[in-house]
Amino acid sequence: MTYSRRRQERGTIVVLFVVVLAGLVMAISAENVAGTIIRGHGRAHWHAENTARVAAQAIDEALYHTTGARVVDLTAARIAARQYAAQLTDPVDVADVVRQKDTVTVTVVLRQQIDAGPASFTLPIVETASAQLQQP
Repeated sequence: MTYSRRRQERGTIVVLFVVVLAGLVMAISAENVAGTIIRGHGRAHWHAENTARVAAQAIDEALYHTTGARVVDLTAARIAARQYAAQLTDPVDVADVVRQKDTVTVTVVLRQQIDAGPASFTLPIVETASAQLQQP
């Protein structure tokens, strides 16, 4: 009777080991993807803050020379923000640049590459930041 029982249970430990190992690999992969997304949000926010600072420095030169008032030139701010984003090593696009009085708000989109085992995809991460024009 012992011999027939051993024969029936043959391979169950291997199956159990394979199932546990597959679950462990999936858990590690999910943790890696979550960490990549969290780091992507941090980098996107950092890029948004710096892009907003650059955009806030684009003052209307003609208005400044005639009246002495320092006002953000929205067109120049958009150009400056896109030029800054173009020279970054991360794939960042400037989605929007908005001016409200002396504050510039910039929205950027970071295209984060996610490698999840055999699957690979790009996740757009959107962040917004504001910067204020400093008056002398």
